[in-house]
Amino acid sequence: MKDVHDVFDARRKTELPFLDSLHVSMKARRELRNDFFHSAKLLNLSIAQRDCVEAFCDLLDYGKLLFPSTWADALASERTLDTLEILLRLDRKCYSNPSVIAKVSDVLKSCPRYRLSAKKSIPKSGVQVAEYPDDLHLMLSIIDGGQELRDKLAALLP
Repeated sequence: MKDVHDVFDARRKTELPFLDSLHVSMKARRELRNDFFHSAKLLNLSIAQRDCVEAFCDLLDYGKLLFPSTWADALASERTLDTLEILLRLDRKCYSNPSVIAKVSDVLKSCPRYRLSAKKSIPKSGVQVAEYPDDLHLMLSIIDGGQELRDKLAALLP
């Protein structure tokens, strides 16, 4: 981290405060992780979903900060990574603005639903955000939603 800090201090001073805030968060998570393995003070240690979302968003921000000209292309070159990034950022936004959850659900309701069974009770379209990361309908919608889905979700970020 010091090497990165030194490069930003020498060449990109305007971005140094953001870099420092990311480093502080990363160091705090590392200390928490190390406490988990090496400390007897585990009573107040837990990992919440919000902590994971914050860590992934920080990691994405760090990548963008380190590789400003190529980061977006690198995400877009992986099948659904750019859409998943938007969903992570929307998930983080939900913690400060819970109304975003309904807006994301409205976007996903227009996605086609794949009928994996012969049940007629399953609607032909619509997906809801589920608490489970292995939700098949959500993943299929992300895969097939393409640029149109990304654009609709990205519009909810500002």
